[in-house]
Amino acid sequence: MTGSLRLSAVLQVFLRYYHADELNAALQASVNMVVTCQAYVRGLVMRRRHQRELQRLTYETRRMCNAMQQLAVGASSVHVELQQKLCREDRDRKVC
Repeated sequence: MTGSLRLSAVLQVFLRYYHADELNAALQASVNMVVTCQAYVRGLVMRRRHQRELQRLTYETRRMCNAMQQLAVGASSVHVELQQKLCREDRDRKVC
């Protein structure tokens, strides 16, 4: 029992009022640095996420444009065929 009392007496720290103020200031400075680091890391993560999302949207937009062009080409060829058919029918009617 006396050994543990001696050990605790050796480990006791006596702080003056200004020591507490200095420790609080150091703690606040550390907290500010941690918050700044977190902000930088969050910014980095969000920039990467934004770049990936932008690439995905660009890819989808290109894909959609290609599909629309293919539809337009297909529709124009159908339109040309229909127009030619109608012209042929008109010519046939005039002949009759």
